[in-house]
Amino acid sequence: MSEFPNLAATPREEKSPIEKLKAALQSVHPAHTEGIEEKLLEAIASRQVLLDAIIENPWRIASLEEYGSNPEFFELDEEHMNQFLFNLRSREDALSQSHRDLNDRLKNNPIGSEQELRMGVYLEELEPQVREAVSELEKRGWLTFESGFRNLVKGSQYLGFHKEANLKSYTLPKDLYENLLIHGVKLELHFNENYDRDTLLLIPDRNISLDEWKSIWNTV
Repeated sequence: MSEFPNLAATPREEKSPIEKLKAALQSVHPAHTEGIEEKLLEAIASRQVLLDAIIENPWRIASLEEYGSNPEFFELDEEHMNQFLFNLRSREDALSQSHRDLNDRLKNNPIGSEQELRMGVYLEELEPQVREAVSELEKRGWLTFESGFRNLVKGSQYLGFHKEANLKSYTLPKDLYENLLIHGVKLELHFNENYDRDTLLLIPDRNISLDEWKSIWNTV
């Protein structure tokens, strides 16, 4: 009889969901779980679809910390949780493209245009799906200072205007609302007298790709 144990016959102990989650986070930084509430980690580990998303990309923990601060987030049904993850991945793709575009721009043409100097940013810094719309609006005198994805659960997108733009005094064309509804998108204007900006919000009734968002924004 061999003196060595039969290692092949020894089953490997399966890691628990919380152990898998912590291992994924620590794979990008040994101390990556420090400062994250154990309650949040347990909530993420309890939803397989979220656990899989973190294992796929541990850096998503930042978004889950943000949305997970609302206890109702973890009570979302499967449809809305999948919608959140679809929009999370779409925003990641948008930010990755902006990063690539900006690097190319800085390498090949770092001098800002007159429009970019007025705006205070390179156009490549803007999310790609809203870039052309923001540029065109600026040419018409509508200066925005924030744009892109807003609420990842709802899939909404937005433009933030300085109060000086006086968006409240402008009546949007009726056919704009109707055309957006054809695409399954509702337009809302939000004004807050105690806030430094007004917001144009687009809220979809389904998952929308970045390419389709670009077409939709270009109608605004």
